[in-house]
Amino acid sequence: MDNVACKGSEMFLSACSFRGWEDHNCNHNEDAGVTCDGEFDVRLAGGSDRCSGRVEVKYKGQWGTVCDDSWDVRDAKVVCREINCGPSATAFTGEQFDAGSGSIWMDNVDCRGNEISLSQCAFSGWKRNNCDHTEDAGVQCTEERPPPPNISMTPDYPVYVPGESVTITCASSRRDTAGRFQMRKDSNLFTSSTESHTTFNHRITDLRAEVDNTYTCVMLVQASARWLPSAPSRAIHIRVTERPPPPTISKTTDYPVYVPGESVTITCASSHRDTAGIFQLMKDSNLLTSSTGSHTNFTHHITDLRAD
Repeated sequence: MDNVACKGSEMFLSACSFRGWEDHNCNHNEDAGVTCDGEFDVRLAGGSDRCSGRVEVKYKGQWGTVCDDSWDVRDAKVVCREINCGPSATAFTGEQFDAGSGSIWMDNVDCRGNEISLSQCAFSGWKRNNCDHTEDAGVQCTEERPPPPNISMTPDYPVYVPGESVTITCASSRRDTAGRFQMRKDSNLFTSSTESHTTFNHRITDLRAEVDNTYTCVMLVQASARWLPSAPSRAIHIRVTERPPPPTISKTTDYPVYVPGESVTITCASSHRDTAGIFQLMKDSNLLTSSTGSHTNFTHHITDLRAD
């Protein structure tokens, strides 16, 4: 990140304005640093990772616990947001994550659910409680994964012929949510975006014959210190097949030259008797007429030929 410009009310550094991911003109002797000066901090301990465990708070330089009286999901959500572990949470009461030690700093915590810090919630007062460590509150945070992105292709043909091109577009399902995209070809990583966007395009040129591939998109959204992947998008199928061989063309009657008032029938026919298709009859490279259905041959009758 470079040229970071926060208002000060953002919950995450990634919500601040900046140049873009990996867009900078810096080297590491310009790395930014921070010294936090505050008497309150919160962490989870005794769980499987930093986003689950017994709630511990630091007050006046000493770590202690929170009593589970009145502890509910609104309180747990505030903790999860404060430690950058996502917006979803499960609250635990009792000795779910083993007993803590030290002071029990908070009791009867009553959050509305929209507080930035647990210290902003109502509670009995520092170290005012009627609890022991068998009543330590706990939390399991769940980082919310983004929904599957949308996927489309332009032009959208059921089948392509060699030499044609197609553009595959991955797009966020939410217009206001940006992320990085991974495009997968037959479940293997094919290409990806290097920055965070709401859409990502990849153009495939000069398609080759006998290509028969399935493509999906995955969107990754940054949450806390990692990128959370979505489930894959729906699959699109790109199939490339050889062009049909040129049809035959004939005229009846087959004269080298005609006179005004005569008629002629032009017949287009498939080169393979068992292959049907739609025919287009061209006149000086312009479309003259075409068949309305799939056939093995097509005839067009021209009456009253004119001079020149």
